[in-house]
Amino acid sequence: MKKNEMNAEPALSEPHGGRSEEMRRAHSTEDRRVLRTRRALKDTLLTLMKEKSFDKITVKEICDRALTSRITFYNYYSDKYALLEEITEDMNDMLKADFEEREKKNTEHSASVSYMNMLDCFLDLHIRYEDILRNIDLQRNTLLLPGYYQFLAGNTAKIIEKSAGHFRPNYPTEKISALLVMGMYAYIHLSSTEHEDSEKTRRSAHSVLNDLIHSGLFTEQ
Repeated sequence: MKKNEMNAEPALSEPHGGRSEEMRRAHSTEDRRVLRTRRALKDTLLTLMKEKSFDKITVKEICDRALTSRITFYNYYSDKYALLEEITEDMNDMLKADFEEREKKNTEHSASVSYMNMLDCFLDLHIRYEDILRNIDLQRNTLLLPGYYQFLAGNTAKIIEKSAGHFRPNYPTEKISALLVMGMYAYIHLSSTEHEDSEKTRRSAHSVLNDLIHSGLFTEQ
């Protein structure tokens, strides 16, 4: 072996920790880019849904408005219905967070307050997206219903079970939950399509729900 080869120092390798940090930063940057792109696509669809029926919106329109290629779109979503489904999942997360925040103030664990909290958080979400929801034909595009229904019906069933000591259900919990949720959903949706004032809708919806709670659906203990 040559002398200069024997005395040559081994090449320095980058410490493993440094490389990991560089990779972490690269992934973080990529994650932020992905989130921005997905957010832009969702915001664009929401904007378009204020302008026209969901049925008339195309993937090309969404991409053109969001300044995103169709290739990028299909990297994340199989079609516009998958994009709408993710939007409804975001709405459900908002419903959950809002309901949990309202329930923190319900220190006496009142069933009546819990029912009204559930109604109010749904009403607020509906008002926020009123122009959009009005442009969805729920008979043809049912993606919104399962998400809302699962969250609202699930929590309503929990309220019924927790309050059984005060309001004993006279019918199966799941059926009462379905009646309350779908009935109030239809009530609010019809009020919206009639362009009724939101606060008037809130007052009347509270009154209707209160009448239902104190009707023959339950026996007050």
